[in-house]
Amino acid sequence: MITQEFKKLIEEKTEHIVNNNPLFIGARKGNLDKKDIEVYLNNLMFFFQHTPVHLAKAQRVAKARGNERLTEFYAEKIREEDGHDQWAKNDLKNLNFESRDTAPLEVINAGNMKLLALAKNMIDKDPSLFIPYMLFMEYFTVLAAPDFMANLEKNHAIPRKFITAIAYHEELDKDHVVEDLKVLDWISNESNYDELKEALFQTAECVDALLGDCVGLQ
Repeated sequence: MITQEFKKLIEEKTEHIVNNNPLFIGARKGNLDKKDIEVYLNNLMFFFQHTPVHLAKAQRVAKARGNERLTEFYAEKIREEDGHDQWAKNDLKNLNFESRDTAPLEVINAGNMKLLALAKNMIDKDPSLFIPYMLFMEYFTVLAAPDFMANLEKNHAIPRKFITAIAYHEELDKDHVVEDLKVLDWISNESNYDELKEALFQTAECVDALLGDCVGLQ
């Protein structure tokens, strides 16, 4: 069953990222500096600001191609994801970093830009490919966020209430993953299986790059 297979793939990819990515290693060892946290939150904010844009595009393309069910799904996701960038803005302010309406472009890393470009290209090719993209993002958050937040609090004195951009998503995404898996089940077939799987792998690669690129930028 594709849903169980993709869940297992995400669990394996998440384990690899958590064990090897500089951001997670730094959180565990307590050697992230303030600049790393600031860059990380700005990159989250920038990413969150683009999520409704990509969902609206996916909705338009799905509608233009006559996929009413997918159109309705994306319409609901737009309502769910709108305004989440404000959480990252609040976190930046609460941690005494400069908080702007938009993240400064000089700290937006190459991994982030690659991930956003991937979303656009997937939607242009087939709006169904945005489903494994979202599934990875949301299940990855559910799996990786608890220990990451615990390490930030234990090793960097950053409590959960100051990293709401992660904490809120970790809770909300539990239900979102269930929804994503249901959609994945009905969009998948023999003809698009390889493309859906490749979309998942490409998303994992870009997420790994985004997070790793947050560390060490001076």
